[in-house]
Amino acid sequence: MKFDSINETEIKTIAELERWLYENCYPMNNYSINGNIIHEGYGLENNGGLYQWFYTERGVRLTLKYFASEEEAVRYALEQIKAEGSLRRNTT
Repeated sequence: MKFDSINETEIKTIAELERWLYENCYPMNNYSINGNIIHEGYGLENNGGLYQWFYTERGVRLTLKYFASEEEAVRYALEQIKAEGSLRRNTT
């Protein structure tokens, strides 16, 4: 089954963000999106209806920002990921 690529402007959910990351060669071992476990990096999760953008390193987790809506959280996460993306993106 083949899916059409997702455009950045269409990303509104965590699942869509995760798909966009895969399609654009971002390493999922650096981003915890939709529940994947990482040792170091940034993540986005829904915690009881409150969305959290966080950073984790060596088992210490720091929540950097809270959001009331999934769409707002996803837009913020996408901008943060793109801002640092050239450093972490797998293009080889």
